[in-house]
Amino acid sequence: MQAVIALVLVGVFAFWLITVWRVKKRKQSLLIIKAQSRQETIPAVEQAFVATIAQLNMERDVLSSLAQSQDVAKIWGLRVLAFEFECEVSPNFEKHLTQFSELLEAQLKTQKVAIPAFKSFALTDIWLRDGRLHFDVAENKNEDTAAYIRDVKRVD
Repeated sequence: MQAVIALVLVGVFAFWLITVWRVKKRKQSLLIIKAQSRQETIPAVEQAFVATIAQLNMERDVLSSLAQSQDVAKIWGLRVLAFEFECEVSPNFEKHLTQFSELLEAQLKTQKVAIPAFKSFALTDIWLRDGRLHFDVAENKNEDTAAYIRDVKRVD
């Protein structure tokens, strides 16, 4: 009887170890994918941002360089490949926000993507707070991100 109990305990322990190992490997894979996406997204966003500012002749309204502030995945889930960007802008920027948003979205759609089966980069949110422009950009590279983009567009 003790041998059976010991065998069951060893089996449960082995199952637990395998499960923990698989979860750890999965998280590592997701972090690698997220890092690759970040490396692809940042230059695309910077290029689209500069082109949009130049097209609108708003260089004087942008008071600081563009910075990535956080991953949107902290809220929406690890598999969502979306990032928040921000920069300081002048008070004058607010009256051009809609036009800026439309042009930035158009510029993002012209950026090259790693997997052509998915459409492109998408501007998913944009807002002003305390003199700073914030916006989220998703790299439409997997089904979770595509679902996130659909959900955000549906809310708008």
